[in-house]
Amino acid sequence: MKTMFDLRSLLIGAVLTGFVLLAFGAALSHSPQVDRFRFGASGSHVFVIDTATGQVWGKYVTPRQDLTNQEFMKPKLSLDKR
Repeated sequence: MKTMFDLRSLLIGAVLTGFVLLAFGAALSHSPQVDRFRFGASGSHVFVIDTATGQVWGKYVTPRQDLTNQEFMKPKLSLDKR
């Protein structure tokens, strides 16, 4: 059996295949960005850094008063195995 390729059908198939591949590529390129923001603290300053744009936000925070309480810093659970 001899089959003939129609040039017009072949071109339409190639163009449609190209559109489908472009659509898949566009859909996969918009993956969510992971690990964009970083947080850091230094003494009484808190910073947020946007790693995509390089923008930095900073804030001065006052220390909490309960952190100076010595009872707060003591262990809460006894680790003795008696």
